[in-house]
Amino acid sequence: MLIDSTIPDFSGEQIQAVQALINKRYGEEIELHLGDGEVQLDIEDPERVDCPLIIWNARDCNYIISRTGEHRYIAQFFYNPKLQYSTNPAQFAKVEECVLAVLQAQCDFELESEGVPIDSASKEPETSA
Repeated sequence: MLIDSTIPDFSGEQIQAVQALINKRYGEEIELHLGDGEVQLDIEDPERVDCPLIIWNARDCNYIISRTGEHRYIAQFFYNPKLQYSTNPAQFAKVEECVLAVLQAQCDFELESEGVPIDSASKEPETSA
């Protein structure tokens, strides 16, 4: 697999955009952490690549946005490190789309965990007529 060895850090503008989205979602200032981590970019290739990360915790859930290329972002959320969840689609060209997708995926997961059926096509809670 061809790997981009020069993955840029998140820009200040991108960090501010992420901050604004998550603050709006939770209605309060959520602390962001920046770092680097090894990310397996291809499930069939065990090689890991150092990628810039944005990490936060809200309501006992942890979130990670990984920058995997110039215009490539992936996201995960988890309550327990052994059980991690990602988004569908798995990769995004804009960090804002990636953040919105992981927030929606976590919200859907939470609703389903509470027994509220989610229509996977529309991502809206199903209701009985």
